[in-house]
Amino acid sequence: MVKIVYEVDDVEQFFELQEGNWTVGRSSSATFTIRNDTISKVHAAFEFQDGKLTVKDLDSSNGVFVNGVKVEEQLLQPTDRVKIGNIKFNISMSQEELAIYHGSDTSSFSSNSEDNSDSGELTPAGGVEAVVDVNPDVGEESKTFFDVQNYAPAQVLANSPAVVAAPGSAAESPIKLLMQNRKLLLIVLGGAVMLFLMLIVLLNDPNEKRKPTKSRKIQGVISDKYEENLKQGSQVFLSEPVKALEFFKKALKITTKGNTNTASSLIELTNLWIDAKMSWLGVDRHIFRRILDDIRLEDEGQPGAVMYDFVLKYSRLEKDEEKNEIKFAEIVQLLSRDLIKESKEKLQGIPASSSIKAKARLRISNHERKLIKGLKERINAASRSGERLREIRLLNELMPMLLPADRLDYLSRLGTLRKGVAIEKVFAEGIRLFEKGDLAKAQILLKELTEKDAKYYAAQKILKKIRFINTKKKAEFFYNDQGDGKNAILILNKLSSSKLIAYEKRIKAVMKLFKEAKRHGRHNPDSIKAQNKLKELMALENNEDNKYYQRAKALLAKWTDKAAKAKRIFAGALNKLRTRDYVSARSMCVEVKKLKPDFDISRITKKVNSYVSKVLNTQVRNEKSVNVRKEVLTNLEKMVYPEDEHHDYIITQLEDLKQE
Repeated sequence: MVKIVYEVDDVEQFFELQEGNWTVGRSSSATFTIRNDTISKVHAAFEFQDGKLTVKDLDSSNGVFVNGVKVEEQLLQPTDRVKIGNIKFNISMSQEELAIYHGSDTSSFSSNSEDNSDSGELTPAGGVEAVVDVNPDVGEESKTFFDVQNYAPAQVLANSPAVVAAPGSAAESPIKLLMQNRKLLLIVLGGAVMLFLMLIVLLNDPNEKRKPTKSRKIQGVISDKYEENLKQGSQVFLSEPVKALEFFKKALKITTKGNTNTASSLIELTNLWIDAKMSWLGVDRHIFRRILDDIRLEDEGQPGAVMYDFVLKYSRLEKDEEKNEIKFAEIVQLLSRDLIKESKEKLQGIPASSSIKAKARLRISNHERKLIKGLKERINAASRSGERLREIRLLNELMPMLLPADRLDYLSRLGTLRKGVAIEKVFAEGIRLFEKGDLAKAQILLKELTEKDAKYYAAQKILKKIRFINTKKKAEFFYNDQGDGKNAILILNKLSSSKLIAYEKRIKAVMKLFKEAKRHGRHNPDSIKAQNKLKELMALENNEDNKYYQRAKALLAKWTDKAAKAKRIFAGALNKLRTRDYVSARSMCVEVKKLKPDFDISRITKKVNSYVSKVLNTQVRNEKSVNVRKEVLTNLEKMVYPEDEHHDYIITQLEDLKQE
């Protein structure tokens, strides 16, 4: 068993290692917790196996130093000084562990305590001071008292000049010899210390766990209180920042030296939240994020760290509130244009848990009240000046904003106004708006007239015209812009106007022509009938902005394109070739060349020439019958053209046969 001794704030503490792997760090996830800002969450590991003690750096921020040298992993000796963060550790071993080290490697106990950084401040752990013998008679290298025990007493005495008796003189007493020889005295004292340590080990059970010292208990209580204050303050930070500030200040008072950064940052963050009056709209985003980053770095930013959940929660919350601020700005923009309905719709996108929602709802409510108040004032002003038409229009604007219970008085007032308003003025205003082209407002005004009014039937005629115009516009939109004749016809049928019958017939005719053209040209784009249908459609519609006209024009251009047509004829010629209709295949190639002179038809001409050559060899050159030869050559003449290989030969042979 090995004891590791260290000091925190001038209080000596220790922990004991048995066989196994033990970790040291700042968080509770480490085997041994040391609260210090310079130590990482899980900083290093001590491995004690087979009597050997090894220290290993676990990717810490400040590293691990052995005798002033930074190491990743190091086998430790009893005299080594280990430094983790700003905390120094000394090693204290039992007599059995020292014996194991001694028996395995005596040279490893040579003095290696030359620490460049703190050799003047630290001493070997456990109160055992390394004694260096400077007597050159002992050996070339200086030895500690651990190495001296490697010599047998008899050997030491035999080699010591102080022990050898002078010739002719009496033997001196052992005590006098010890007093005269300093090295021998150290050996005896060292042996006595070792016997004393062995006696302590025998009297104490090595497996019994030592009770923590009073200083460690105090340090643990302080650490627990520090964490508890941080946690309690974190829980009420958002809702009760003043209370949270008290908890953080308590944590700052009881924390250890050099471990005040987290508490100080939390106090700064809380003051920022209080200054913003607990509103995200008043918080300086850059400062808030900077403080959160400081807390995360101070607390290592790892799961299990004291403030990990706090930083994670408020980082996410701050980002969400930033998005809600953008929505709030959009609501303000909509309110500047008096768009109450759209503002309320945008408000639904802000979560109920956000503090910005309440502010946005209040902003909308205040603006709506202000708008209602302004409308009421304008209505009263219109009433005082006798502008009844204007008063009716303002009342119509006001009604949708009022609650059902508040509408009763205004409904009654609106009814009275409508009865008292001069019908001629209403009608005249409606006609004016109709002629101006403002059909929607004209329709609203003219609908106010009832059957009892003198201008009611005249108003109905205007309304019918408005419906006719609106219906035609809607139908034209579907027919011309969307190319949707079916919906256009459905809209026209709803009105049942004789003036629109001709328009409806034209739409149906165009749709029919387009459908037939597509049906005929689907499998044969070169169909004259299909192309004529498209030409007929374009002549009937004669409107370049019409969707059907544009489609017909594009389709006709595609079907009459020479390159595309040449490809289609060549594909047909290939099909003829497969059925051995060489005459048709060759004649179709001629058409292809007329359409596109640079088109490659060699694939067909090679096969036709091959076939002609074969026939000439088998049925012409060896045929004695003149009639048979003449018949075969006549058939071959249909397959060959002036540019073909056998054309001249076939023509010559036919002329010779005719002369015979």
